[in-house]
Amino acid sequence: MITGLHHISTNQRKTVFIMMILMLAVMLSGCGQSEEETASRMEKAEKLLNEKYGENFVVTEYLGDNSRYKTFNVEAYATAYPNLKFDAIVDFEGEGMQDSYVAKRVSAKVTEAMENAVSDMSCSHFIYVAPLETQSTMNNPDAGVEEFIENHKKKDFMVYLYIDQSEAETDRINDCMGKIAKTIDCTSGYITLFLTDPDMMEEVKEYADTQRFFRGSYKDMTTEDLVGSFRFENGVMQQPMEELEEKMDNR
Repeated sequence: MITGLHHISTNQRKTVFIMMILMLAVMLSGCGQSEEETASRMEKAEKLLNEKYGENFVVTEYLGDNSRYKTFNVEAYATAYPNLKFDAIVDFEGEGMQDSYVAKRVSAKVTEAMENAVSDMSCSHFIYVAPLETQSTMNNPDAGVEEFIENHKKKDFMVYLYIDQSEAETDRINDCMGKIAKTIDCTSGYITLFLTDPDMMEEVKEYADTQRFFRGSYKDMTTEDLVGSFRFENGVMQQPMEELEEKMDNR
């Protein structure tokens, strides 16, 4: 039929193409899942979260499924912490689940502690902490930082430190990173330093506060403001002062 398409009129040709598109749409819709199935899976995820943590959760969005691993992904939050959105991966049978809820709670604890540690800093700044491994089967939402570290293969934390470039001084920044590093002595990882303007810092903060994932495109927003990443281990900065000075000079 398609090979003889050039013999028919323009209107007939349009009709044939429209019919083909409609047939394709019907075929694709038949292969996808129904709204009822999506709703059922979201309810299943909500029930599993409630049972796992003994709290009330709201599943806000269905993020898709992975037929290869027979899992689906949702976005959710605990009613007690509506600002801590996270993702959960659930198997099709509803018998297993991994999620980043505990990681979000631990991240919030570490971020708050590090903010308090540098609260006497006179320059404007913003700190955001992300554990390197986020998906967890831990069922204790009040897990401590050390407990969280012990239960994950990847132990490091990524600390994103934004400082107002107009107020940035090398000695002050070095002192700030030292305080951050020793805030919780069991933590290790990297402090990624950005020097930017207050408006961009506020945009990054707003973006980070609304994301269910830990590492988002907000880093791309400020790539040109990146100074570098600095290693810390168990409360101690690993880079000499000269390294910070060199990277500051090379911006």
